[in-house]
Amino acid sequence: MNVLQSLIELDQEIFIFLNSFTSNFMDHIFWLISSKTIWIPLYAALAFVILKKQWKTGIITLLFIGILIVLCDQISTEVFKHGIKRFRPTHDPFIGNLVDTVGNYRGGKYGFVSSHATNVFGLAVFTSLLFKSKFFNYFIFSWAILVSYSRIYLGVHYPYDIIGGAILGILIGWCIFKLYSKSLNFRFSNIQLNLPVWYFPQQYITKDLNLIYTILATLFCCIILGSKTLLKI
Repeated sequence: MNVLQSLIELDQEIFIFLNSFTSNFMDHIFWLISSKTIWIPLYAALAFVILKKQWKTGIITLLFIGILIVLCDQISTEVFKHGIKRFRPTHDPFIGNLVDTVGNYRGGKYGFVSSHATNVFGLAVFTSLLFKSKFFNYFIFSWAILVSYSRIYLGVHYPYDIIGGAILGILIGWCIFKLYSKSLNFRFSNIQLNLPVWYFPQQYITKDLNLIYTILATLFCCIILGSKTLLKI
């Protein structure tokens, strides 16, 4: 047995173990956590905070975040998923019948790497470098981990899909932030380039980030309460 086969089998064993911890209540919770639309208020809060102080600089920041998300999504899908063509657990002929799914959701055919993990970790890295707040880092990376784990819970990704997606997202997020920083920090003075003050980076304080914390905490409360309500229906 070669090393690659051993790693694949280990990945499958870890997946089956993690995917086995299910309940009706947790089904609803992780279904909502995995949803892209549930997090729209969080994205809106991030955009508001970024635009709040200096909207012209904020537009540049959001433009780079948009580029980041497009790259994360396209590279994870077109390069990795369609290039490597590793089956999702739900489509794997060897363990497909062992997978616990939610609502018989099975996702697309291929799963390496997870686009969810790539996107959320790319955004988490970029915003953590942007805001430079340890407290924010705890919030945003906890969110990224939960969203990523939800894909294992739903049965549509192996752990290696998640790890690969997280690494890819971290790399893309870091690279795009470096490009963003260079676009705002030419190695020339403001006077030499005759650039307006709004073009240069701004500092975010704790008060600016409180809205993001509030929105994220509120969304988690809504997910839990919503899941309890769905159980009663």
